[in-house]
Amino acid sequence: PQHRAVVWVALVDALAATEVDPRDLLRLFAAAWPAEDHPSILARIGGFVCQRVLQEYLPPEEVPQARRVVAGAARRRLESATPGSTQAIAAARVLAAATDDVGLLRSWAYHQDLPVGLEDDADFRWAVLRALAVLGETDPDEIERVRQEDPSLQGKLGALTARAALPGAEHKAWAWEQLVGASDRSNYEMNALASGFWISGGADLLRGYVPRFHRDVPALADRVGQDALARVAALAYPRTVVEQATDDATSARLAEGHLSPAVRRALVDQQSVLREVLASRERFAVRA
Repeated sequence: PQHRAVVWVALVDALAATEVDPRDLLRLFAAAWPAEDHPSILARIGGFVCQRVLQEYLPPEEVPQARRVVAGAARRRLESATPGSTQAIAAARVLAAATDDVGLLRSWAYHQDLPVGLEDDADFRWAVLRALAVLGETDPDEIERVRQEDPSLQGKLGALTARAALPGAEHKAWAWEQLVGASDRSNYEMNALASGFWISGGADLLRGYVPRFHRDVPALADRVGQDALARVAALAYPRTVVEQATDDATSARLAEGHLSPAVRRALVDQQSVLREVLASRERFAVRA
């Protein structure tokens, strides 16, 4: 496992350095990940592929097929794992994040045919609701009904992330106002909203929020502490709008100045990651 982990880390680093095409990493994932038996490798690499490769590195037109590839690998790993094992649970989480099988997600959301060990896992249920939201297969009313069944802080945060992940202009407008305009939101709630906002909707819709990010999030320094604001700014950065204009907007905001140390650090760090993805898209746009 240690040797395999080193190889995976090297591949992730090479992806960031534009030395590995994300499509090649995806093919390797489909071949090797379903045979992996170490739960930490399963969880960390599965999460990386779902969150970074699918959401950022691949061009939008390739994402639907790539999601099916990842979901197929996760389903194979789930079927081969011992029911209830950490391997099975890790595979189920990746399957929930990647699949476009609405029927499967809906059955899991309502406690039907759940993998062993996840019957009472509220966090997994919210991950499923978030996946349904990304696909546009739920709505605020359903999310609220599920939240009422889970009155915990975890339920409140899960509901906010799911609502922020809903595609559609009206949903994004609501989420953005809750993130930057609602003075009664806690730091945890702001993080939950920021975590869901950019993962759905497409560039045509989200592009308009890039200048709003650079205007509205720095302004939160007047009412949010520096440590908390650093986290919010990192989560709310528009990394999924993989365009040169996003990079340019960040450079312009940094040059303008008048930023708190927390926001400046977050912008510098997140812009660096965005530039890695932009470089990868440019280098591997066309395969020989």
